[in-house]
This record gives sequence, C-alpha cells and structure tokens, in this order.
Amino acid sequence: SPPRTGPAAQLQRPCPVPGADSTEVTAPARAAMIPAYLLIIGAMKGGTTTVFECLAQHPQIAPCSDKEPGFFAFEEYWSLGFEWFEEQFDFDPSRHAFAMEASTDYSKHPFCVDVRDRIEASEPRKFKLIYVLRHPLRRIESHARHTSVYKREIGPPGWRCPEGSVRPSPETD
Repeated sequence: SPPRTGPAAQLQRPCPVPGADSTEVTAPARAAMIPAYLLIIGAMKGGTTTVFECLAQHPQIAPCSDKEPGFFAFEEYWSLGFEWFEEQFDFDPSRHAFAMEASTDYSKHPFCVDVRDRIEASEPRKFKLIYVLRHPLRRIESHARHTSVYKREIGPPGWRCPEGSVRPSPETD
C-alpha cells in the first residue's frame, strides 16, 4: 500500500480502544508546544461557560478561541492533529502556564468513547480536569430549553453517533 500522508502519518505511541477491532488511538508525534492544559468538562447547561469565562481572565491561562473545540471527542477534529489543536490557542510560554478549553462532549460517554484514550495518548502533555456540576433539576430545565431551540444535543452540527457505540435500552430489547 502507498505510504500514509497527512495527520495520520504523524502517529506515535498507540493506545488501544476497548472493544475496537485492531484500531488504535494515537497522538500525533511532535514536540509539545503547549505543555499543560485545563479541560473543563461537565454536562451541557451545567455552568462550564461561566467557569471558562471566569478562568479566561487569569493572566496565566490562554483560553481556546472556540470554547468547545471537541478535539478529543470527535475523529474529524482529532485527525487534524495537535498542530491544529494548538493553533486554537494564543499561547505564549513566557506568560501562560495553561491552555484552557471547555468541551462538554468529553463527558458524554458512551456517545464520545475515545476521549480518555486520546488524552492518555497525548503524553508528555499534562492535563488538569475541572468537572462542573449543577443542581440536577435546574440543569435539566436549562438543557430542555437549549435542545428545543438548537434541535441537537451532542457534537458539531450534522454529527451522528458511531454505529454500535450506544447499547439499546432494556425497553427496546
């Protein structure tokens, strides 16, 4: 077969995906430009935007230009590689200690199944997770309003769950 080119050709350290047949999650090889990340995760409408906006004001934090890049959640972004991901931050190593983003999709297992493996495959980069919780009933009310307006709950527009990633509920067996 012909040699691979593009982001897939820059693979390092395989990280197996549980339940996948001979596929691997890998991090693109390259010296880490940004050594440390803050990942804000939590349920939709749980307060991640508020926490992101507050922390973005700290002088040692470089916020992502798109609060929710979904880099670790979706193959179409992961396949672009860390060079693409790091371009989403205005990171200056002389000023910043962390690059920060807040993708709620990172906590949507089983719909986004590779997040943990992709983060683990991203060594030597370091990650600190901030998990945001909100009163469950207030969150559900806000989520219902959001879903009725935007007509979607997960991922970028047009995204669909990978086949076989969600088990049917007992009622549908």
